[in-house]
Amino acid sequence: ISYFLYQARSSESATEVVAFKGVRPILLYSYAFIAAITGAIILYQMLDYSGRSTYNTVKIIFFIIFTTLISYYVGRMIIERTVRVFTKKTTPGAVIFTALMIVLSIVLACDPTKKVLSVPDVEDIDFIMISTGSGEFLLEEGDEELMEYVIATQKKIAEIGEKYEPSYNDDNYYYSLTFYYNLKNGKVETREYSMSLYKQYENDPGSLENLLTEFVNTEPIVEKIYHLNSKKIESDYMSVMINTGNDSDGYYSDGIYGDDVEKFRAALLKDIRERKTPPIDIFSMGEYNERALAFIDYTDYIRDEIGNEYVRTGTGMLLSATSTYRQHYLWGHVDIMPEMTNTVNTLKELGYNFPER
Repeated sequence: ISYFLYQARSSESATEVVAFKGVRPILLYSYAFIAAITGAIILYQMLDYSGRSTYNTVKIIFFIIFTTLISYYVGRMIIERTVRVFTKKTTPGAVIFTALMIVLSIVLACDPTKKVLSVPDVEDIDFIMISTGSGEFLLEEGDEELMEYVIATQKKIAEIGEKYEPSYNDDNYYYSLTFYYNLKNGKVETREYSMSLYKQYENDPGSLENLLTEFVNTEPIVEKIYHLNSKKIESDYMSVMINTGNDSDGYYSDGIYGDDVEKFRAALLKDIRERKTPPIDIFSMGEYNERALAFIDYTDYIRDEIGNEYVRTGTGMLLSATSTYRQHYLWGHVDIMPEMTNTVNTLKELGYNFPER
């Protein structure tokens, strides 16, 4: 094909960038389209100090205008092999192309397919994995009613979250939350939210802070956050940091092994259901708590029907482990408070001593 095209070209076009004039617009607008979008995204990321996870339409349109005009005229310069492209002849093309790029940006920002607010149907979901800054937890077969609640909450987060402009001031807390919907057809739908939360709005009905506080403190969700009541999750070790009450040597490390892990989990579940565990604070999840008698960190794993361990990839898909470097287990953390008597007594039975409070 190249040979026949070579034979068919006009001899006077031998020194041109594009030998066939009909191909020039395709090359020009294809290049300009890709360069404009790429340039706008790069500029947006470079100058976006607030770290928003979704684009601000007004800002992106400004960058689109800027990068579209540059891309269009640079493309003209390349194809025509001259810098004299700012003429009346080229102006209509630049204006029309820029206008079309603005329209495209607005259409995509309006989310015509409702992708941002869309959620999968429960009957299509195999399991849901949720990841926060303080750990990961799993919803699986048998949790359908809980899945409905999670899906409804995620949709509300998507609707409310756009009203907030994330920042890194001292009066707010940066919170990240990701939903991985692992579908029965093998695909994974991911919804990720990076949000700035403000303590003063926590008790305001309809606020994002209130919604998240209610979500993480719903009893079945609390149990899932601590990896309890799961048919898939297994564990045979937990890392323990015991508070000694000694200022010079405040903690000592140890571990819970084998069957003792299940004893610990049963006691923790009992405390949750007796409402002895303190409310989860979205503003301090995973942070140091000076009232805690101990801190428990755990990394759990999942096995399939034939005994293979699962690992989570970067996309959130659970896959069978083939090599150790790909392993990523579900992880979590729990603070042992004095009022959690079932858990405290179980730890004492396992040989751990706590200072009097």
